[in-house]
Amino acid sequence: MQKKIGVIHAATGAITPLMQEFAKQAPDYRVMNFANENFFYYSKEHGGVDKTILRDFASLVFTAADAGVDAIVVGCSMFCRYTDLMQNFLDIPIIAVDDPMMEEAAELGVKIGVLATNPVTLPTSSAFLQSKAEKLGREITIVQLAVPEAAAALKTKGKDEHDRLIAAAGQGLVKQGCDTLVMCQITMSGAVDKLQDMAAKVLSSPAEAVRKVKTILEGTVE
Repeated sequence: MQKKIGVIHAATGAITPLMQEFAKQAPDYRVMNFANENFFYYSKEHGGVDKTILRDFASLVFTAADAGVDAIVVGCSMFCRYTDLMQNFLDIPIIAVDDPMMEEAAELGVKIGVLATNPVTLPTSSAFLQSKAEKLGREITIVQLAVPEAAAALKTKGKDEHDRLIAAAGQGLVKQGCDTLVMCQITMSGAVDKLQDMAAKVLSSPAEAVRKVKTILEGTVE
């Protein structure tokens, strides 16, 4: 039977990169996208996640579950820390899109640059990364950098300018001594190719997230 995946988004720009990764790794899966762009704008206006937006997030998760999906991927980084909470109310797995990426960063990095185009994502993503390092018994240094001008460019000037700005920010962090770079948001994955020649490991979430979904679902298939 065809597997159905529900993906929760805060930005429609994140849909295509993740859809492309599913098409590459799991072309037989049906991916259903559930987006609420108000998550992005509300979090910027109110300085992060509060009870109001968390309630709206939970509502969208339940909508996805009620659609009969086999697993849910939380594609907006600001909510990834709440997957364990939401799992208590679900009979299907719910996966944080950046969980495998953060685990890899915690395993590999010493001085880790964490980049986001939405500044409110940085504290939650950095805390998530720190928790991964603590579980592994590793000491890391986290350097946070917001690139809000890239988010604006994505809407007004297009993806190429968006990716260029992120890559330039990443290059700056490498010059500061970062040995690993983490792209917090799915929309940032396009900048990875522009940083391949840097002396640092550059990580983004789509590829590892899809791989984890397949491991969870296909590992239970008889």
